[in-house]
Amino acid sequence: MRFPIAPVARLTLHLNGTLYEVRPVDAQASDVIKAWQLRKADGTTYVVADTTYGATCECASFVFRHDGRDSVGCKHVRACRQLGLIDDNGASPHTWPSWTDTHAFASRS
Repeated sequence: MRFPIAPVARLTLHLNGTLYEVRPVDAQASDVIKAWQLRKADGTTYVVADTTYGATCECASFVFRHDGRDSVGCKHVRACRQLGLIDDNGASPHTWPSWTDTHAFASRS
């Protein structure tokens, strides 16, 4: 009996000139809805998670500039929202923040 071979798929994110390999991550906490690991070529990794409290990221920008201060998030969070990898809280593109090009669905910054 032959079993069908599962297709191999990879997701690569090109963000402001930097390539990230994107992989799903198993949720380790009950408040995590879904999570994604973004890995740069130099091995630096960040986990972006959609939680019951909002989106989070492990990067310094999120930790020091956005965590607990706003719901916009760092560039990694914004990119994952734009790609539909994490929830955008039901907002239509016309309600997205000013850094978003609502016509092309791409970041302007």
